[in-house]
Amino acid sequence: LSALCEIEETVPPPRN
Repeated sequence: LSALCEIEETVPPPRN
């Protein structure tokens, strides 16, 4: 699950 967190931090999806 750590990998997913790292990926999200690297390329955060434009959801805001």
